[in-house]
Amino acid sequence: MKKVLLYGSKLSYNFGGPCIFFSTIKLFPKDLYEVSFYPQSPEDNLELIDYYKSKSNVKFIKAPRQRYLFLAFFWLTISSILPKKISKLLISKIQKKNPYCHMINEFDLVCDIRGISQTDFFGNGFKSYIGENMLLGVSNILGKKTAKLTQDMGPFNKYSNRKSAQYFFNKYDLVISRGIVTKELLNEIGVSKNVIVKPDSAFLMDYSNENALADVFKSYALNKGKYILIAPSKQIDKRSKKNQKTGNSEYIEETASLINKILQNYADFDIVLLPNERLKNSKGTDDLTVAKQLKSLSINSDKIKIISEDFDAFTLKGIISNAHICISSRYHTTVASISTCVPVVVIGWGYKYDQLLTVSGIPSLIENHKTFNADTFYPIFKTVFDNRDYYSNIISLNVEEIKKDIYKNVDIINRITENE
Repeated sequence: MKKVLLYGSKLSYNFGGPCIFFSTIKLFPKDLYEVSFYPQSPEDNLELIDYYKSKSNVKFIKAPRQRYLFLAFFWLTISSILPKKISKLLISKIQKKNPYCHMINEFDLVCDIRGISQTDFFGNGFKSYIGENMLLGVSNILGKKTAKLTQDMGPFNKYSNRKSAQYFFNKYDLVISRGIVTKELLNEIGVSKNVIVKPDSAFLMDYSNENALADVFKSYALNKGKYILIAPSKQIDKRSKKNQKTGNSEYIEETASLINKILQNYADFDIVLLPNERLKNSKGTDDLTVAKQLKSLSINSDKIKIISEDFDAFTLKGIISNAHICISSRYHTTVASISTCVPVVVIGWGYKYDQLLTVSGIPSLIENHKTFNADTFYPIFKTVFDNRDYYSNIISLNVEEIKKDIYKNVDIINRITENE
């Protein structure tokens, strides 16, 4: 039985991470693989993590201190470029002494499963870009199979980003892009031989049914199909221009204006604001902060419900699945909406949204955050709202094919692990 190590997804105070994690483990049949997970980011909600452990039947491991990874990466990289005999001897010695090497040596395949990586949007120079590749880089030198599973990567306009991607990505056994744009960006910088395109594995994420959500619906006074779900985004908020008079971003003011238009014209429906990503403490801006700002600008705050509890991802997707329609500025809420055939209109901040809607059969239901305006966006929303079943049917025609395509990754991964 092959042993697999997954890492890269944050599971607490986050919706996308658990969606990726629980979907990815479905690509490793239990009769062929023994899967372990290494939480790289600090996991703050330990009760929720224990719940995820019990639901996944995956072994959660505690890695050695991060400094041992730095040391392993530094010395193994230097050793690997020396003459073959010397390199082999030094690598053997490092493996025996370094705790991180001991951990990695237990596995046959090491997989990075973060949703987006190696992008100009988030990186801060060579240190951050190399940091993203250290674990896979060490695994590669130690002779393990390495893969980046179902991610968006790029753009690679920054020199440090481009050069680190060119160096590392060509060494990995498999890089799965979750859209054609990522593959094209990789091809432009000379990474192509090991790159394939498959839809986001998060489409496979399970979710709570209506009966399991009874207490949640009661607590928030919600009725199935009688609310409009909105996923606000701190990412767009911080990229949006600020109104000097109010101090609010244009994104918040335009979204609040959109919500008020909806409340005026669809009084029978509630608005549910569902934050995807939150901070443990109140310092800094997160999706919950944005949601509270939106509610404060509402003409009828009683009609707005903020999902403020740290529910598990199954519950959150269940709430999404029972909405009449979704307005999303978050990627994995968009995936969750589409995968449950709930029509979605998107305020996007990257190419990943366009390619997601294209494969789902609804390419026109998006506006770029830079041009987002409540007056122009509202007619798009109204068309989809008033023709919900039509758009739901379009999505349903594509979802099953998308899921079939994702499951083809099982054979691809099998071929890699068999080719030792």
